[in-house]
Amino acid sequence: MKVNLRQLWKSRASAFWKDAAQYLRIILSGYIYLPIMLLIMLAFLYQYILTEWSAASYTAYVGWIFALLFSLQLNFSRIRTFLSEPDAIYLLPLEDKMDKQYFRLSWFYSFVIQAFVLFTLMIVLSPLYSGMISADRGVFYVTYGIIALLAGFNLYAGFQERRLRQEGMKVVHTAGRWALNILFLAMLFKAYSFSFVVWGVVWTLAILYYYSIAKRMSWDWIDLVEIEQRQLLQFYQFAGWFMDVPHLPERVKKRKWLIFLLEKISLTSESAYTFLYLRSLARYQNIFTLYLRLLVIALLCMYFVNHLPLSSFLFIMFLLLNGVQLSGSWKRLQAYFWDAIYPVTDREKLTSFCRTIYSFLFLQTLLGSIALGVQQGWKAAVVMLIVGLLITYGYSYVILLRRLKKSLSKSPFH
Repeated sequence: MKVNLRQLWKSRASAFWKDAAQYLRIILSGYIYLPIMLLIMLAFLYQYILTEWSAASYTAYVGWIFALLFSLQLNFSRIRTFLSEPDAIYLLPLEDKMDKQYFRLSWFYSFVIQAFVLFTLMIVLSPLYSGMISADRGVFYVTYGIIALLAGFNLYAGFQERRLRQEGMKVVHTAGRWALNILFLAMLFKAYSFSFVVWGVVWTLAILYYYSIAKRMSWDWIDLVEIEQRQLLQFYQFAGWFMDVPHLPERVKKRKWLIFLLEKISLTSESAYTFLYLRSLARYQNIFTLYLRLLVIALLCMYFVNHLPLSSFLFIMFLLLNGVQLSGSWKRLQAYFWDAIYPVTDREKLTSFCRTIYSFLFLQTLLGSIALGVQQGWKAAVVMLIVGLLITYGYSYVILLRRLKKSLSKSPFH
C-alpha cells in the first residue's frame, strides 16, 4: 500500500492543532491576567537592573546570563514528529523516504515554532539588551538572525543524535553541543571577544559531523516515539494547570512521609472530604510536583531578590499560579468512585475542596513570608503575610467557590 508521507504529516499536525486550539483559547480567554502580571514584574525587574547596575561593569555578566538562557532554549528543544507507537512497525519499511518527505516537514515546523519563541524571548529581554549590551536596533536584529540560524542547526543536530544507540553517547553529544552554544552566544552578547571566522569553521565542522551521522546510522524508532509522547505530555501538563485534561494520565506516588502527617488530622464527618482531597493531591505526581517546583522557585525569589516591590509581585504571582494549577484538579477528583460513595452534599464537597486549596496556599504564604523576612525584614514579612492570607482566602473561598458552584449548576448530573 502506497503511503503519502507528506499528507500523513499534514493530517497529524492538523489534528494536533485542532485539539490544542481548544485548550489555548480557554487559557487565553480565562487567564489573561497572568501575562499582564508577568509584564509588570519584568518592568520592575528591568527598572531595578538598569538603575542599580552600570553598563560598563555588568555587560559581560549580562552577556553570560543571556548566553545561558538562549543556550537552554536552543539545546533542549526537540523536533515535533507527531509519531505514534504503531509507526515503529508500519513506517519502518519507509525509513529511506522519511527524511525527505516526513521529517523535513517536522524540522521546518519545529524551526518556525522555535524562531517565534526565540523572537519573543528577544523582545522580552530587549530593554535589558539595549541598556546593557547594544542600543543599535540593527545589531539587535542581526543578533536574532544569527540565533535563529543556530536554532536550525541545533534542531537538526539534536534530531540526528537520536540515531545514536548508546545513552552515554547521546549525553556526551548533547553536553558538547551545549558548551559550544554557550561559548558562541557569550561572544555574540559581548561577554568576551573572539574571531567570527574561527567560529564559522567550528560550526561548519559540526554540520559535516552530524551529516555523517545521518548517513551512517538508522533511526532508533522507539526513542523517536518516546520523545514525541513526552513532548505531547508536556503540552497537556501545561494545559492541566488551568483546566481538566482528559489526555493527561495521572501518576500516583505513595509519599508515606506526607501521608503520615495528614493522618494526624482529626477526622469528623465534616473533615472527611478535606482529608481525602489533601491525600489525593499530595499523591498526584503531576499536580504535587508542580506545586513543589513553583513553591521552591517562589522561596528562592523571596530570598535572593533584594527589591521589595519586585519581591511582592513575585510573591503574589507564584501564589496565584499555584492556586490556578491546583484548582484544575477539581474535575479530575470527581471522576473517582469514592467521590460518590459517601453521603455528603455537594455543598460540603465544594467547601472541602476550597479548604484543601486554602491549606496548600496557606503553607506557601507562610513559607514565602519567612523567606521574605530574612531578606527584607520582619515588618515587610508581616505585611506580606497579611496580604497573602487575604489573597489566599479570597481566591479559595470567594473566587474558586463561586466558579465551582457555577460549573456544578450547569452539570446535568446535579
